[in-house]
Amino acid sequence: MKSIESRPSASKPRNQAGIPSAMMFCGLAICMACGWLGLQVAGPLEQASRLHGENDALERTLRRAELRNQEARKEVKAIGTDQGAILAARTRGYMFAHEHPLHIQSEGSAKPAASGDSPVDSSNGNDTRLPNSADR
Repeated sequence: MKSIESRPSASKPRNQAGIPSAMMFCGLAICMACGWLGLQVAGPLEQASRLHGENDALERTLRRAELRNQEARKEVKAIGTDQGAILAARTRGYMFAHEHPLHIQSEGSAKPAASGDSPVDSSNGNDTRLPNSADR
């Protein structure tokens, strides 16, 4: 009788691990196809992520602009009243005709107060006094 080892091999070619070459080729092709598919899917996902970040930044800018507009509307509404107009004028240095500016010097200041402080702006000669409430 012949031993099993001496029989001629009629099977398909195999590599060293005993896996048929065709099966190994199919496995490699599937891995390459999955890798290519992953790269194709990753591009749009990365673009969507980038666009989402840009959109978030634009939304933050829009929210800040809306808040500034809301504050400006409140200020315009407040200035529309007599008290609001007076407050806005006072913050810009205007005063009523019967008022005089008051200059308070700190203790360390050696500069004497000007005796003839005038409500007239010396740079352009304009009167910075508010009209008297009786003049209205």
